[in-house]
Order: sequence, then C-alpha cells, then structure tokens
Amino acid sequence: MQDRENFLAMLSAVVDLAKTQDNVITVDEIKELMDDSTFTQEQMGHVYEYLAANQIRIQGYFPNKKELVKTDEEKDNLGHVVDATNQNEEEGTAALRELKEREEKLEQEEAAYITMYLEDLATLAPATEGEMEILIQSLQSGKRAAKERLLELHLQQVVDIAKEYQGKGIIVGDLIQEGNIGLMTALEEIYTGETRVPTGSIREVIEYIQSRIRESMEYVIYEQRDSKILENRVVEKINFIGECMKKLAEEYGREATLEELAEFAQLEKEEVADLIELAKDELSTSKNKDEKSEE
Repeated sequence: MQDRENFLAMLSAVVDLAKTQDNVITVDEIKELMDDSTFTQEQMGHVYEYLAANQIRIQGYFPNKKELVKTDEEKDNLGHVVDATNQNEEEGTAALRELKEREEKLEQEEAAYITMYLEDLATLAPATEGEMEILIQSLQSGKRAAKERLLELHLQQVVDIAKEYQGKGIIVGDLIQEGNIGLMTALEEIYTGETRVPTGSIREVIEYIQSRIRESMEYVIYEQRDSKILENRVVEKINFIGECMKKLAEEYGREATLEELAEFAQLEKEEVADLIELAKDELSTSKNKDEKSEE
C-alpha cells in the first residue's frame, strides 16, 4: 500500500509540473520526480503512455516499437522475472487507473462548483453605462463605499481568469479564492493610492486590477508545485534511508547506529536523524488513521 501511495504521489507530481508548463515535460524532469530505477522499462512506458493520453507532451522520449533481447542469457533472465514484472505492471496499471478516477472525480466537482458560483454571481446587478469609470474615480478620491460595488463587478472576471489556469495543479475553487484576494488587494491599493497603481486612464487601472488577480493565482500555482516537488523528494529520501537501514541490519546482524547509517547513505548525520523522525511521524499518523477507521 505504501509503495502504491508513493507511486501515485510521484506521478501526481509529474502531472502537476507538466500542467504548470503548458502540458510539456522533459524525460529528465520525469526521472527527477520519479525514481525510475525502481521501475521496469515496461512500467515507465506505461507512465509515458498515461501522460500522452492526458495530452502531456514528453520532450526527449522516443518509444521503441519492440524490445530486443540480444543473448540467450538475457532471454533466460527475462524468463525468471517475467511473473514478477507482470505483477508489478498490473499494480502500476491499477495505480494509474486509480489516479485517473481521482482526476475525473475532481473535474466533476470543479464543474459543479463553478456552476453554483456562477448562479450566485447571476443575482448581482450588471454594470450600467459609465458606472465602472465613476466608481474607480470615487475610489481614487478616497471614497471607500465604491470598493464593495467594484468588487461585485469584477467577480465574474475572476472566474474567467481562473478558467484560464485550469489544469495547473490547483482546483478552480482555490484559484477563485486566490483571485478574489488579489482583487481585494488591488482595490485597497487604489483606495490608499499606492505608488504601483497607474494614475493614467481608467483602462490602465482596470488592467492593473486584472494583473493583480493573475499574480495571486500564479503565486499559489507555483507555491503548490514547489511544495509537491519538495514533498516528493523527502518521501524518496525516507524510502532510501529505510532501504539503507535494512541492508545494514542484514550485514551487521543488528540495528545500525546513526553514524553508521549516515556514512553508508553518504548524508549528513543531522539530515538522517531528521528523516528518521519524519518517518516515525508518518508511521504514527498512519497508525492513528487506521485505528480510527477500525472504530
């Protein structure tokens, strides 16, 4: 189960990074996010196929039509591991199917959220001729009462901009919330006369509001991407330390010391200690979840 969750986490990180890059990712980036040394060539092929099926272009990947086995010895070795490989491939395929189902469910939830949100916005009165200009001028002159109406008039635009960033790893609901924060920030800056706010035409002020909405959305997209990449790397290191502990225990016939483990893993002792502590916390959290589910 843990291996399955790790695989899904790694694959999710790959998909999220690709979506922040207009659905393009390189083979090196995939290898960085996924420890491809633990997967067979066939399994990695399934990963590439999954990405391609989701309109994600992989730079530097050229699939072979068939695998060539050069020697009889290689054929024998392949025969010995074929059952295990098939089992791993079935598990990998199941994991990919599970991830696809999660994405489809998320898309349905996003569509329902947008529909409900748009229904609420439809109850707001549309802008009358010249109203936007009058409101912005009022806000610039220090009349805070104009802020609430300007907020209402820009809510639909926040939704439209959020749709442009769909598929970037953040659900639409979160994008709308971040966009609304950017909108409110921009209106407050206009009210207080911040130096970064343009003082030219009303068109420039409106464009400034739009840019602040986009900035808020883009910030949370990149923050989420960096967070997932970092989280994935930590998981990989924890798994690596676990393997090192097993190997040393088999070699020494006892549990390795922190110093021995750090030397074997070629990591700083403090980092190894932190990773072990993180692993303990994860195990403790998982155990508590299991106990609660049993209740």
